[in-house]
Amino acid sequence: MSLINWSLWNQLKAKKYDKAGGHIGTATEYTDFAINGFMSMVGAVAYGDMFLPIATGKLPASNFPAYTAYSAHLNAFTFAVGDYVDLVTQELPHCYKEGTDLEFHMHVITNGTEAVEKALKFEIYYVLGDMGGDMVAEATLTPTTDLIISADTPDRHHLYYSLGTVGGASLHIGNVLKLRVKRIASTGTAPASNPFVEMVGIHIMVDTLGSRQITIK
Repeated sequence: MSLINWSLWNQLKAKKYDKAGGHIGTATEYTDFAINGFMSMVGAVAYGDMFLPIATGKLPASNFPAYTAYSAHLNAFTFAVGDYVDLVTQELPHCYKEGTDLEFHMHVITNGTEAVEKALKFEIYYVLGDMGGDMVAEATLTPTTDLIISADTPDRHHLYYSLGTVGGASLHIGNVLKLRVKRIASTGTAPASNPFVEMVGIHIMVDTLGSRQITIK
């Protein structure tokens, strides 16, 4: 069976992008190529990730996570209830699809194995601000459910925990984000050993490889 998509190949030849630009896809979901070669997605969905590692954060004077042995030669921060850390300020990248929501999540690793179900909970405090505008008031994002660790989950098991979504209707490239992550009491029973927390991630929608100008999408 041929590996060449001849329909797509014929579309590419017909568009003659080096002269006039064009797009590939349906009427409502397509990738557009401008006459200068700039590529953007319209209607199509693609996701990217912003990473905020815990290890680069600023530790408070008290209630700070413990730097704990993870393996023979590696260490990572473990969070007790009440522990928190301020993470590095981030800028919404030039590939960000302006006006779309931000999905906050965490990468957590178990610290031990238990025979019954356990639960964890975290929240974040955040501030967002556009270039040339005021930083908005601090807000809190607290998930409605615990992060559940099922019975007999292996030690050092990687867990994904969605914290929720922040509306992005007013967001643009160049917006800066400041945040703090904190472990809070869960509804369910907490594990005997505090979990390792590696990073906070933010899923974003992307529609270009970059921006057309330094500060303009």
